[in-house]
Parts: sequence; structure tokens; C-alpha cells
Amino acid sequence: MKKNILVIVSHPDDEILGCGGTINHHIKNKDKVHVYFTHEGSSARFDDQNDPRIPLEIKKRNHAAIKLAKDFKYKILGFGNNINLYSNKVDHLKNIKEISKIIDLVKPDIIYTHFYDDLNPDHNLTYKFVVSACRPVGFLVKEIYLMEISSSTDWNIGNKFSPDTFVNVDINKKHKMLHYYQSEMRKGAHSRSKKNIESMAKYRGGQAGIDYAEAFMTYRKIYL
Repeated sequence: MKKNILVIVSHPDDEILGCGGTINHHIKNKDKVHVYFTHEGSSARFDDQNDPRIPLEIKKRNHAAIKLAKDFKYKILGFGNNINLYSNKVDHLKNIKEISKIIDLVKPDIIYTHFYDDLNPDHNLTYKFVVSACRPVGFLVKEIYLMEISSSTDWNIGNKFSPDTFVNVDINKKHKMLHYYQSEMRKGAHSRSKKNIESMAKYRGGQAGIDYAEAFMTYRKIYL
């Protein structure tokens, strides 16, 4: 049976770093995949928030996300306007209401979102928005999984990300998807290098007895 899949992440590139292979897995299964971003991911790199380059960088990254979704045949539902890494400027209720509307529209069978203890505070906020919007009233989302993000989950040493769900992924397809965000990739001994991302997928696959995997923590799974 075809499923509705909803991926809610903070920044364009998180959807591929955390579950790009899983998105491709669902597409191969003829599931409908939707993605929503809560934050822009560029402005924190500038010292001056009025820098005229910021809108151009945000637009460039959003366009990469749009082209990727078009080429791989999934749908982007929107880009939130939360400012990158400015947690004190976030309207929690507004974000929860927006995500609630999206959930009512998509009626997802499965939601993928961030782990709650990442080094990146935007990720932690997105997690809070999602689980608040998914409280068991109204439309009941039966499956919710938390993803790991290279350089955000793994760099927060001592966090309790302990996966219990593994998705068999095509690592070459994931590399192709990440290429759309080439400006966010790094070289050498970096968590977001191509080599290290592949090594993590190999490690997670080894935990489950498959070649390459993306790993998730279950937040909720309901059998009716």
C-alpha cells in the first residue's frame, strides 16, 4: 500500500544528510514524499544580518532544494521564515500551527524529523514544533522517526541518539542527492565529507546486517 511520507527539517540539506537515502527508498516504493523546511540555513554565516548577500544565499540554497525535489520526484511544501540560529526570534505557536496545517493537508503515515539533542539549536526547535503538532488530537500520525545529521548529531558528544530502525539505502543515489548541496559539503576529516558520510552509512548498515543504511530513533509507532 502506498504511503504518505512527510519530512520536516530545519534547513535545505538536512533532508538529504538525514534521510536522503530513505526518501529515495520511499520513492522507489511509489510512496508520496513531501518535505517542509522550518528555517533558512545561510544567514548565521554572516556577521551583519543586513548583509545584502544573505537573501541571495538563501535563494540559492532554496533553488537547490527545489531542483533536487523536481529531479527525484518528490514535493516541497514550503520554506519557513525562521532565521538561522536566532532561537530568541522564533514564534513557537506560529510554527506549531503551520506544521499542524501541513499535517492535516498531507495526512502522513510517517513523519521523519530531527533528533531532540543535536548540537544545532534549529534542529532541536524543529523537533519541538513537530512533536507538539503531532500530539494525539486531531489527525493521528502513527509513525514518527528521528534522524541523525552529520556534524550536528555526532558532534554533540554524549547525546543519547540510539537508533532502533534502519533503512537499506542506495549510497550512490545519496551521493547524487548531496551533490545538489555541494556548497554544504566538506573535504578531509570532516563529518560532512563524502567519505565520512559513506562510512557512517556503512557503519549503520553493519549494525543491521546490510551494506548501507540510514538509522532512526522511533518516537512513536502505533498499531491499530
